[in-house]
Amino acid sequence: MKGYFFLIIFALVGISFWFLGFNEPFVGSYAAADTYLGLGAKNYLRYGYLKLKFLPTYYVGEVLPAQPDYYLHHPILQYLLTSVAFKLFGFYNWVVRIFPFIFSLGTLFLIYRIGWLVWDQKTGLLALTLASLLPIMTVFGIKQMMFEHATLFWILVIIYNFLLYGQNRKKIQLILLALFSLLGILTDWGALYLMPGFLIYYLLSSSFFLTTLTLEGLITRPFNLYPLANSSITIPSGKSLPSTSITASCSKGVKG
Repeated sequence: MKGYFFLIIFALVGISFWFLGFNEPFVGSYAAADTYLGLGAKNYLRYGYLKLKFLPTYYVGEVLPAQPDYYLHHPILQYLLTSVAFKLFGFYNWVVRIFPFIFSLGTLFLIYRIGWLVWDQKTGLLALTLASLLPIMTVFGIKQMMFEHATLFWILVIIYNFLLYGQNRKKIQLILLALFSLLGILTDWGALYLMPGFLIYYLLSSSFFLTTLTLEGLITRPFNLYPLANSSITIPSGKSLPSTSITASCSKGVKG
């Protein structure tokens, strides 16, 4: 119990560093990213979402041109969320950083849950603590990045649901995977790279492939090293889920 206590204290210390300079002006290395993010989000409120067709622009004039120069190098979700924050809290420097802060907290929670799901609670808490103390979070992350916080959060949400799907095979996890993948892609392109791998896994773990003896070794061998796929897992609620061994599934398919 004492070990858990110290890990929590260190994690809180790490998170407290996030607030240093939380309301500082957007100056210095990479600070231009937040400047442009704030400008694009503010323009939604200046000109209207429909008039901008929900697309961000960095235009600074009083009257919007008939064909404004839209910024399309990144997706739009982060701009939309920041505009909501402006609407709720006003135009302050810290408001631009409020959603990155929320997403970063969510990232720590997901690191904790994934660590607990795959290994145990203490491993999850240790991973959370180490992540909270990394300079990318304490010094660089919250104050000087643009899309990365939200993208990392959605990627971890996708991975977490993928692990749950590997555990319980519920269709709801696939629906959530599709939903979170969409939100991730609307935040930045990084989330798109996960989808081909998940699609390949889903196809290889389908009944057609699982009943093909020639592919049994190919499919099962990597997962024999992974406890999530070959043993029952005690989830945080205390309930033990049944084994989701791919080898077992193959055997059932062959016998049938």
